[in-house]
Amino acid sequence: MDMKTLLEHMQAHHGRCDQLYADGENFLLDEQIEEGLESIKFFLNEMERHFQMEETVLFHTFEQISGMRKGPNPGDANGTSADAKPSGKDVRSSFKRGPGGNPGSR
Repeated sequence: MDMKTLLEHMQAHHGRCDQLYADGENFLLDEQIEEGLESIKFFLNEMERHFQMEETVLFHTFEQISGMRKGPNPGDANGTSADAKPSGKDVRSSFKRGPGGNPGSR
């Protein structure tokens, strides 16, 4: 898969994740709790899939095309996939903690 096609796919999937979250939020605001929780659960599953695609396909493809694996300056990982990978772990951890940083308070 070329980079353009990969980016288009990732952008479309990101939009799908955004929509799932918005749907869940709207269901909950309308007090349709079961539908809201189901939509948010699906959102969390799709976000995990999105992070996995970034980490296993997008970052690898970027590194292969650009040759950049550790950043523009030797010893500096700023602005590359080396920085983004820990960020995905941080977001996953936030999802697991739930609102307000409390474990399991989803």
